[in-house]
Amino acid sequence: MKNLPEAEGIPLKVTVIDGIRREIFCDVDELIDCDEYECAIEIFDLYIRPILPFPITRYSVSNISVVRGGKIFVYSVDDRRICLAIHRIDMDPDTLCR
Repeated sequence: MKNLPEAEGIPLKVTVIDGIRREIFCDVDELIDCDEYECAIEIFDLYIRPILPFPITRYSVSNISVVRGGKIFVYSVDDRRICLAIHRIDMDPDTLCR
């Protein structure tokens, strides 16, 4: 991924947005290297599901995109849209997820 910043060179943050912003701590390289829906589901199960304050009956990956300043994973969870953004610390994750 030539347009995505290297995790070692530029400070990156990982933020989950589900109406509330939550910063999570994880292996950023694992997220940067994930380009397939199967991998995105594993990321959801490992990092997002445990922090959500509501029960989940169904979910799917809607989109995986490299955007200017980061990368986003968009999930459809029941009737909600949840975005996981890997972004430079100076970028607004809400803007990336729109």
